Amino acid sequence: MIYKRITSGDIASNTYILGCEKTREAVMIDPGYTDREADVFLDEEGLTLRYIIDTHGHADHIHNNAYFARKYGVPILIGEEDATYLSSADKNLSSYLGYELESPAAQQTLKDGDVIEVGTLRLDVLHTPGHTPGSISLRVGDAIFVGDLVFYGSVGRTDLYGGNQETLNETLRRKIFPLPDETLIFSGHGMTSTTVGEQKEINPFFRELLEGDHV
Repeated sequence: MIYKRITSGDIASNTYILGCEKTREAVMIDPGYTDREADVFLDEEGLTLRYIIDTHGHADHIHNNAYFARKYGVPILIGEEDATYLSSADKNLSSYLGYELESPAAQQTLKDGDVIEVGTLRLDVLHTPGHTPGSISLRVGDAIFVGDLVFYGSVGRTDLYGGNQETLNETLRRKIFPLPDETLIFSGHGMTSTTVGEQKEINPFFRELLEGDHV
C-alpha cells in the first residue's frame, strides 16, 4: 500500500492518502487544510484519486473537500448521520472557528459494514459514533483510521455539537477493544501512531472502561 500522512493547520489535522501499488488508484481521508502538498504527492506517485472520505463532518477534516472534489472530479463520502454537517457552519464548527464553511454535498453516505474498494485496497467501514453521530472509522488490513475517536493517550471531545460520551465509550467497547492488539491506529490529529494494545496500556479512557468491565 502507498501511504502518506499530511499534518496541517493550527490544530495539526491529519489528511491521509492511501494508494494501490498495482493500479495507482488512491483515496483521500479527511482533506483538512492541506492542498499543495497533497497535490504534489499524488503527482509524484502517479496516483489517480478516486474518492474523498470524511471520517466526520467537522471543518478541520472537511475544509478542502470542495478543492479536491472539483480538481479531481471525485465523489465525497461521509457517514450518513454526518451528511448535514457539510452544509452547516454551526454543525461543522467552522462558525466556532471564526469562518463559514459549506462543503459540496456527499455523493454517497456510508454505514457500518460498507466496503470501499480502491484498486486492490479494501476499506471496511465501521460506524464509530461519539465524537459526532455519524463518525466512521476505516479499517485497512491491520490498520484503522479513526478520525477523532481516539488519540494517543486520549479520546475525541464529546462536548461539541452531537457529541456523546456514553456513546463514545460504547463505541470503544464494541468496535475498538475487540480488534487485535497489534492493530495500528491512525488518528485525525497529531503525528504519533499507536496500536490498540498500547492504548489499552496507557490511555486512561481505555483503562477505565476495561477495569469497569471486569468489576
